[in-house]
Amino acid sequence: MTQPHSASAEKESLKLVEDFNDELTHALDSLGKKKPDPDTLINRYRFWSAKHLQRACAGFVLLRRSGYIDSSKFLVRPSLEMFIRLETARQHPDLFYRIAAKEHRRDAQLLRERDKLLKDNSEEDWKTFEENWTAWLDGQLGGRELSEFEASLPDKAAAEAEKAAARKKAGLESFYGSHYRIYSQYTHGALRASMGYLDPATDPEDNRIMSICALAALEALISIGAKSPNQDSLEARIPRFSE
Repeated sequence: MTQPHSASAEKESLKLVEDFNDELTHALDSLGKKKPDPDTLINRYRFWSAKHLQRACAGFVLLRRSGYIDSSKFLVRPSLEMFIRLETARQHPDLFYRIAAKEHRRDAQLLRERDKLLKDNSEEDWKTFEENWTAWLDGQLGGRELSEFEASLPDKAAAEAEKAAARKKAGLESFYGSHYRIYSQYTHGALRASMGYLDPATDPEDNRIMSICALAALEALISIGAKSPNQDSLEARIPRFSE
């Protein structure tokens, strides 16, 4: 990540992100109102994660085209987060269900905090919260109970070790240790990032990384029945920006 980033390289690599965004939009439209096939929790997760990434790509392109390169960098790390999650969930279904259980637990905590702030314990809101969760899970766990996944949630240190092992098994550990950690400097407001010291290293990589994330989203959509006539040609264009 040390090559200078020319205006022509920026133009060409940003065009690829833009083309990926167009392809993602087309793939999402091709699904219409159809449910993922098969209609499982993991496939729903793939759909909404891909849609989340498409929104990030659209915003990234808009900011970049408008000259807000510094602002566009804030979208790279969340996109990498979704990319890593999509890959680990694809290869480790049990980890996906544990992520779902953890997020449900966190949502319940947020609802309790809201009740404290408003001094209002709304039984109707809690009822809706649980009904939506139950409906979302209905028939999706293959006869297993979510409590099995909740009970196996590790403590923070063990969870970090587990995620590291999953990334390594998925072949993402070196990627996490380099790009993810560098772009996290922007997210967390590290002084070096705020002062622009990281820009010479990240400028040549911004568009390439967004293209890699968009490709993961596209592959996720294809796996649930979306149409993508240009996936192969788009993928073939990515390596040029890593040389």
